[in-house]
Order: sequence, then C-alpha cells, then structure tokens
Amino acid sequence: WLSPLADVLARCNKDSQNLFAEALIKRMGYDVTGAQGSWGTGAHALRVFLGDRLGPDSAIIHISDGSGLSRKNQVTARVLVELLQVMIKDQPLGSIYLQSLAVGGIDGTLKKRFSRSLVGTVHGKSGYINGVSTLSSGPTVAKPVVRGLHSERVLILDNGVQQEGQQWGGEHAPEIDPFA
Repeated sequence: WLSPLADVLARCNKDSQNLFAEALIKRMGYDVTGAQGSWGTGAHALRVFLGDRLGPDSAIIHISDGSGLSRKNQVTARVLVELLQVMIKDQPLGSIYLQSLAVGGIDGTLKKRFSRSLVGTVHGKSGYINGVSTLSSGPTVAKPVVRGLHSERVLILDNGVQQEGQQWGGEHAPEIDPFA
C-alpha cells in the first residue's frame, strides 16, 4: 500500500511534517537508484530531478537531508525562485505541488500568519531552524512587490539580520541583501 504523492507532499509542505519529508527523500533514493533508501541515495535522486529542471544552476544546491533541517543544506534565493517557477509550470507536478502548499490564513502552517487582506492569496511553505526563518510563496501573491518589480512570486530569506529601513509599503518590501 502506497500513499498518493499528493498526500505525502501535503504532509511535507502544508503541514510541515519533517518525518514525511525524510521518508520521501529516502523513497526517492530507492526508486531512482534501486539501492536502499538513504539520505545519500535520496540526495542523488533529488539532484537528478533538479538537474533535469534547472540545468547547470542545480550544481550549487547542496542536499543533506529531506526536511531541510540540516544546516548543511544550501541553496541560493535566486535558484529557489527559479525552482518555484519551473515547478508551477511542470504539469501535472505543478498542480500537485501548488495544492501541497499551505494557504495563508486558511490552512497548514500559514493558517495564523496573514492579515485579512492577504487571506487566501499566499500559497507557501514556511520553514524554521534556530536563527533562520523562511517563507517561499506560490503564484497567487499580488503584494508585496520586491524592489518595485512586479512579479507573481516573492521569496524572502531572513537569517535574523535586522536591516535598516525594513518597513512594508504599498509598492515595496524590505530591501534585499545583495550578498545573500
């Protein structure tokens, strides 16, 4: 008996159940390599998947575990945004992926995170390890607009650094650290 991929992804993304993410990466490792599922075989399977979708940009991603809790996991904001864009366009995976994300003010880990004006408009995956908090979003975001560039997706990675002028406005979000 196997759980449908959509159910497993919803547990990983919407509900942020890290055990499901760890099991998923190991299962991916088994399916791709035929060897016993492990973080190593799972990381290999994920690198193959990412390489097929991102090409050479995937080379800078370092995968250490399935949940993202390891500080050894590494990805740049640019590549993460690129991956989100590619995933949404990749059908049927894009629809499954989008439905697996929490909806701000409605369900999952984002149920209590957005004001009334944003309820139902933000699809995302939250994440937290000590000192680092993230929120990556889906394609229904209308605001905030980062640096005045109108786009469907917003990604802010904040490593606990307070930036000057970090205030939200109608046309912009806090400045983005060019060194991140």
